[in-house]
Amino acid sequence: MLKLNIYYFVISLTVGLLFAYLFTPQPEVIIKYPTPENAGKVVYKDVNDVCYKYKANEVSCPADKSKIVDNYLQEVDNAKLNKKFTLF
Repeated sequence: MLKLNIYYFVISLTVGLLFAYLFTPQPEVIIKYPTPENAGKVVYKDVNDVCYKYKANEVSCPADKSKIVDNYLQEVDNAKLNKKFTLF
């Protein structure tokens, strides 16, 4: 019968978990922006954890250029989002 020394088992398990933690790369957050092709198919979540979808409607541009409004997406700090996946 094979005897297992619990001391060496715990030490080797701890060292193995430490190496796995230290050498695992951080996940990269990929931001997928809305396009007319994926409108309504993708659920987006903003920094306030609000989920939403976009709906695409084709419209003609107005003759008065002052009626055109730019819609700016929220800026995302990837370093801040990646910090969720680390302990330090």
